[in-house]
Amino acid sequence: MNKKGLFYDGAICPAVTIPFDGEKESLAADFGEPVLSKCATVDEAIAFLEKYNIPHSFSDHIMFADAGGNSAVVEWIDNEMVVRYKRGAYQVATNFFLSKPERGGYPCG
Repeated sequence: MNKKGLFYDGAICPAVTIPFDGEKESLAADFGEPVLSKCATVDEAIAFLEKYNIPHSFSDHIMFADAGGNSAVVEWIDNEMVVRYKRGAYQVATNFFLSKPERGGYPCG
């Protein structure tokens, strides 16, 4: 969590194809740190991520939450970034993709 109240965490999921755009810069594997250093809200974090390539070996989905009570889970599915915003009072993320739960969860056991 940063000083503005923006928080992130990730949960590993099954492997997927990560989109790559040759016109964008690439982030390192720990891209949460630059997000926290530059952003204060969920919307700013998502806008930040849209400007960069995510490492091709990345298989987590990331939850962001902010001091205003907003949250979203960002996933990379079928070669695109998918954002699932909170509906209602809370949002839950586990080792299943919210946008494609039929793909199964990451074997944690």
